[in-house]
Formats: sequence, structure tokens, C-alpha cells
Amino acid sequence: MKFKIGFVTNSSSTAFIIVNTSNESKTLVDFVLENPQLIEQFKNEYSWHKDDPLYSQIMLVKSAKKK
Repeated sequence: MKFKIGFVTNSSSTAFIIVNTSNESKTLVDFVLENPQLIEQFKNEYSWHKDDPLYSQIMLVKSAKKK
């Protein structure tokens, strides 16, 4: 029997819970701008995205603005 701990790659959907612990109102764009280290952590964990321009601060801000 094999066990996998971590991200399930064949999942059809993904959910994230983002909690605002400040007293300020925040948007998704604010979250992306305030947490650039999360992009780098993702790229280090999943190295096949390391050079992909879609996984950059600029592209994630654009995506967050659309949402």
C-alpha cells in the first residue's frame, strides 16, 4: 500500500481558506501583494513552474484583479 502526503495532483478542484487577522478590510489583490514569499515557496516546491512567467507576482495580481 502506498501513501501520499501533500498535494493531490489529480484533484478536479481546489479550495483555499484565507483568513484576515487584521482590523483592516483586505482584498485578494492585497493578499497577493503582501505575500510574495508564497509564490517563491510554490515555485521551490513545484520546480517545473520555476521559469514559467504565469507564476509571477505580476501575473497573480492580474488574476486577482479579475476575480
